Amino acid sequence: MAVAHRIYAEALFGAAKDAGKLAEVHEALTDFAVALAESPELRAVLRNPQLESKAKSAILADLAGDEEPLFTHFLQVTAEKGRAAELEEIAKEFERLMAREERRLTVELTTARELTDTEAKAILKQIEDAAGRKVEATTSCCSRTSSRSWRRRGARGSSRRSRRSSSG
Repeated sequence: MAVAHRIYAEALFGAAKDAGKLAEVHEALTDFAVALAESPELRAVLRNPQLESKAKSAILADLAGDEEPLFTHFLQVTAEKGRAAELEEIAKEFERLMAREERRLTVELTTARELTDTEAKAILKQIEDAAGRKVEATTSCCSRTSSRSWRRRGARGSSRRSRRSSSG
């Protein structure tokens, strides 16, 4: 199925790029993917095998409304070909294509301690300079509970060792 996601995403990407509408289609697809993720009812409708493809196509066209016509047509074709339930995955693949087109690198920066904004920006700048690409990052810090757990395990291990050495 991943191949189908890629094929549909590449088809939309190519058509949007050729039409000079890449930014508009990207925005419309991103907005749609967010709405889809936030609406279990819409996901249920699109995944319902008892609902005909033409009905799904009409629903998607109504939802798209006055959006970019290329995007609206894409939604309709996707539904008519029985791929409406896969729109979230297609959107993710399209996002990867956009990142490649924009030479954007997405990274997750995980550190042992909380970084200041200045430190995080300096690290991201180094990554951008090394990669020669724009970097988008999410940052996270190892939780303090993880550090405490590690210390507690170390302390338990130490006390076991001391018991063994005193008995031996």
